[in-house]
Amino acid sequence: MKYIMLLALTLVMWSCVKQEPKPQLPLAPQPIITDSTLVDSTLTIKEETWVITKIMYTDYHYENRSDTLYFIDKEKYTFNGDESFYDLDLTSTYYILTFYDTDWGHLTGKVYLNQIDNGELVGVLFTDYMDNTKKYRLWLKRI
Repeated sequence: MKYIMLLALTLVMWSCVKQEPKPQLPLAPQPIITDSTLVDSTLTIKEETWVITKIMYTDYHYENRSDTLYFIDKEKYTFNGDESFYDLDLTSTYYILTFYDTDWGHLTGKVYLNQIDNGELVGVLFTDYMDNTKKYRLWLKRI
């Protein structure tokens, strides 16, 4: 029994040997991106020309149009030559496009990236944000 205890004690002491820590190698350096043009993915329609080809009113009658929109920069555009402002704001899933001072009021509507990329908005619902009862569907095409 003494030998078994002595053997057990020896095994316990031997198993408690401290391991020396090994230092890890440092990580390889990563490049720091300082050129914001590489990571700037903001959608813009500046310097583009679009045409409103059709509008449908709340009561479902429509008219064919040929109103020209030229987007001067990220906030100004012309509507048939008259300068005004617009917003193109990103939400988590779509963009909100707002036109100020149109023939129908201040219009705001949801547009999706693929619509802008394809250069065509087909029957997109816009609402006059000053009077939510006025709703319009617009057809726009980039030229």
